[in-house]
Amino acid sequence: MNQIQESSTIIHRITNQTSEVVENVEQITKRVLDTAAISNSGTATVETSSQQMKSINENVTELSSVFSRSLANSAKISQINDVITTIADQTNLLALNAAIEAARAGDHGKALPLWQVKYEN
Repeated sequence: MNQIQESSTIIHRITNQTSEVVENVEQITKRVLDTAAISNSGTATVETSSQQMKSINENVTELSSVFSRSLANSAKISQINDVITTIADQTNLLALNAAIEAARAGDHGKALPLWQVKYEN
């Protein structure tokens, strides 16, 4: 009887310990599933970040190209501006010379109407 009682007690302990092991396995399984879900979410976040970085890289490359073209156009505009400034300076010089010549002509240039001026060939 004692042995049966002891056996029964041991079986109860084993059953209780087995139940605890099953509960622990269930908790571990839940934690593993939660960890897998978090890992999947992290993977999706990394993939999204990677795509965004690729897009940023493409935009920066395009911006660099636009900036290079703007620099080239700026150099051309500067050259055109230099040409216009040179022409304007020459025009001002010609206007000044014309004013000087007109002042020299003075009243002599005013005395005769154009239709009376004789031109020599």
